[in-house]
Amino acid sequence: MIPRKMMKCAGILAAAAAIAALAACRSEQPPRTRLTQQEMADYGKAIAGEYDGAYVILRAVNPMPGKEDEDGGEAGEMAIERLEGASITVTDYDMRSIIFHQFPISTASHLAAHNEALQSALAETPGMDLTAQYGWSLHTDGVSPVWEMGDIVASLTLAYGGEKHNVLFRFKSGMNFLLDASERDAGLGFGSTMPQFSLKAVLVDGEQLPLPDNSLLVFFTMQH
Repeated sequence: MIPRKMMKCAGILAAAAAIAALAACRSEQPPRTRLTQQEMADYGKAIAGEYDGAYVILRAVNPMPGKEDEDGGEAGEMAIERLEGASITVTDYDMRSIIFHQFPISTASHLAAHNEALQSALAETPGMDLTAQYGWSLHTDGVSPVWEMGDIVASLTLAYGGEKHNVLFRFKSGMNFLLDASERDAGLGFGSTMPQFSLKAVLVDGEQLPLPDNSLLVFFTMQH
């Protein structure tokens, strides 16, 4: 017959072994790579709202063919324009969109210098709302949420040269931002994050215009 004390010790050792095995299994688990639906909904709610600020627009001028900048793109000068009184709307996770209100399409008129009629039509184009989708992922640390903005496509009909033409702008974001938890918890939403995108293509009646590198870069700066 096994003494009661020995049975008790054996039980304790078995429990300790089980806990150690469970801890070992947990430590061997790879870090998670996705946020839960609830987390995405919570973060979407945290950043939803209206944001006031300014558009900061960088336009390529005087390109230097054959010369490269530090990033390997075509070297040249950049003109900077700041447009105050801008605003964006960020919806919650159900809609997952970000709307740039009254974006000044006319700032791209310099790209049509080869066609004065098109350039004039673009310069006279009023501002329009541009919409992009957003999503969430996880940083490589498996903890920090990363906000991702999708591409933007803006299509409009312009009348010039006695005809109507379909003009399409394709903007690419390619930007990911770690959401600053301290600023978010302080009620600042995105905090110091600045959504930004660049013009990747302009098509007129299906024909793509030649664009210099960094022909149009746009930043939205927040006001707090």
